[in-house]
Amino acid sequence: GSVSEKMRITSAGKVGIGTATPVFPFQTVASPGGSGAGLFYDGVLPPGNQPFTSVTHATGAGYSGVLNILTGGGDTRGAIHAGVAQQYAETPGEPLYYALIGQRMNNNGYWNSAAPGAVANGDYLPGIGFAGQTNSSSDGMSIGASIQGRVDGAVSTNVLPTAIVFRTTATSLAAQTEKMRITSGGNVGIGTSTASNRLTVVGPYTVLNVTSVNSTSQVARFNGNTNPSITLFNNTPFGSTTDDFRIRFRAYNDNPGEVDIAVITSGQTARNVGAHAGYLAFSTTSAGATDERMRISETGNVGIGNLAPSKLLHVGSASVGAGLAVANFQNTNGTCTITPASSGSGIACSSDERLKENFQDVSGSFALDRILQLQAVTYNFKTSPDDNRRTGYKAQEVQKIAPEFVRENEDGYLQVYYDAFIPWITEAIKTLSNDLRGIKAENAAQARQIASVATSKADKTEVDQLKQENAALKARLDQIEKMLKSK
Repeated sequence: GSVSEKMRITSAGKVGIGTATPVFPFQTVASPGGSGAGLFYDGVLPPGNQPFTSVTHATGAGYSGVLNILTGGGDTRGAIHAGVAQQYAETPGEPLYYALIGQRMNNNGYWNSAAPGAVANGDYLPGIGFAGQTNSSSDGMSIGASIQGRVDGAVSTNVLPTAIVFRTTATSLAAQTEKMRITSGGNVGIGTSTASNRLTVVGPYTVLNVTSVNSTSQVARFNGNTNPSITLFNNTPFGSTTDDFRIRFRAYNDNPGEVDIAVITSGQTARNVGAHAGYLAFSTTSAGATDERMRISETGNVGIGNLAPSKLLHVGSASVGAGLAVANFQNTNGTCTITPASSGSGIACSSDERLKENFQDVSGSFALDRILQLQAVTYNFKTSPDDNRRTGYKAQEVQKIAPEFVRENEDGYLQVYYDAFIPWITEAIKTLSNDLRGIKAENAAQARQIASVATSKADKTEVDQLKQENAALKARLDQIEKMLKSK
């Protein structure tokens, strides 16, 4: 075969591989369609001989690696520059290479003989590209992921705020997109390029999945500035038939150290396929003891002070002492308290005269007149036609007589304050009682008068008249008593 030159050492001591005219102390030049690497010296060079040009590549296709070891020069030139051409560019005109250490010149990334120019906010700095051969052609190298620096603030002398941007792709090179960024301030963004917190995670699906392989162990922990923490805790022993996962809110105590101040527990009560069930429990700490205060059962019942709620809202338990209130309902006007009692409703509402003003007595005759206008009815609710019949009033009729006893709820339906009738009933009964006492007194007086007339053998006509008047009074009395009994 023919013999051809492969390397030359010139009289000036320069070594050329693939070139007979090396410009630099050690220079390689690739053959057409091939690739090569160069070791360049950055000394005092004439314009046009900057050592940052890529290795000669006749076809312009594929990737060519470049290694520059520099001993001189200014600005931010690095001692080692290793990289490949950058294919991903977020906007046109950005540097077309990936490198470990490099320098951006003033014409937006392309090296020339001009003086170095400063980068600006938003510019990409050289980075690392992870490439691999994707086919058998000479230009089949593709970049699948990259790590780049990007300026994310104002640039001035010796001030270069820089973020680190991580890109990956699951399909084509063109689909390579940013997945994570560490800002110059140290904030980490996953799924977002604008992290405003130490960790910001944005995603349409599960954004954080932490698994502990140990039983009864801490899965994750978030610490505050002065030792308080939130801990996710797996409290399920290995092989257990129930699950118990806890969120523990903890604080630091001098003795014994870190302690629970509140705990949220989720527990599984059934593991059968298609019939699994669980509850949610809330605990707080008092006097050093952490006890459950509220529970949402597997059926949706809420228990406050009750670990086995049997109703949609179950407040208190047998452990609450007799005469102790189990609930308060309060607004700006006062408080209503519920105290279970063997008799009565056990509901007491604020009525202290110190909370009230503008007092006016309710007229008994006014109250009696309004009550006599009311018509009580029995009924069934349309939603439960087969339920037991109930007794009450029609709110629309009550509204005409006593509008202050009726309110319209958020759905537009009327409600009646039944307990508001009690003061009216009290005054009406007092009025009827006074009337009854007067009638009884008048009847007694007439009876005495009749007896006197009979004793003195008065005229029979006068006696009969008194008897008729007495009978009329008795009839009125019977009517009033009958009315009171009907109420």
